Amino acid sequence: MTENKTENFFGDGVLLGGGAARDLYAEIKALPIVDYHCHLNERDM
Repeated sequence: MTENKTENFFGDGVLLGGGAARDLYAEIKALPIVDYHCHLNERDM
């Protein structure tokens, strides 16, 4: 198996400044990303 060096270097917490941020991210990281900025009607998504 090949290793993704970028993923290992940055990791999940690279931009998270503290324990609270890491805890919040751990709770929500599996949620889907919904981008309403795409200008589609919500019902069409």
